[in-house]
Amino acid sequence: MKYNLNPNEKIVFKASNVRHGFWGMYGHILVVTNQAVILEEYGLFNNFKDIIRYPLSEINQAIIGKAQNGEKQLELYFNDRTEDFALQSGDELELNTLAMAINDQLSENADLYDYNFYQTLSDSSKKIDEEVKKSAYESNDNDTNVDVQSGLKFAGDIANAIPTVW
Repeated sequence: MKYNLNPNEKIVFKASNVRHGFWGMYGHILVVTNQAVILEEYGLFNNFKDIIRYPLSEINQAIIGKAQNGEKQLELYFNDRTEDFALQSGDELELNTLAMAINDQLSENADLYDYNFYQTLSDSSKKIDEEVKKSAYESNDNDTNVDVQSGLKFAGDIANAIPTVW
């Protein structure tokens, strides 16, 4: 990290090897905090270039969209513009977790979500994906077609089925 956080600012989620814009390089780091989305920009030789800070108060929404080449990307919507980011790994779980972390911080329940929450969610989703794929592979023969859904979607479906208490 090449900068100081504001007072009471906490990191909620972090992603590396991020591209900003369609023509950018995959050398940046995207940090979601309880106050902003922060882009650490790095150059061709991994030299630090700049910090771009997107205050949460200016962000309307974060969604997963598609770039011109069909690659999934995180899109941040503002009143007057859109900023887009892609992951070099193309990891949909991490991309979905990024969007979820930003949108959760925009909600009135933002204090309920911290770094450990998203790390546990991400780790659990990866384990569920591995188990689902393993199970599908073991049970799939030429006569069956198993539809495998991502662990994050599966976990989200379960979470949506649980009634909200608060």
